[in-house]
Amino acid sequence: RDKEQTIVHDDLDEVIRAEWAGETEENARALVQEFADYLREQADQIDALTIYFKTPARRSEVTYSQIKSLLETLKQDRP
Repeated sequence: RDKEQTIVHDDLDEVIRAEWAGETEENARALVQEFADYLREQADQIDALTIYFKTPARRSEVTYSQIKSLLETLKQDRP
């Protein structure tokens, strides 16, 4: 019963628009590069990133609270 699905026929999804996104692989690479650049720019301001980028041997020392702080910063900045 936990795996049962209910199919609702009254509320069907509809396509609002369908467009060509250009070079999707190139766009994905650009997006990843932008995010990586953002992380490197913020590395000195966020403890988890400082440890990750500046002292790779200490990566296992990143705490849950540091990761939570990083997540909050990402939510606010929305890079």
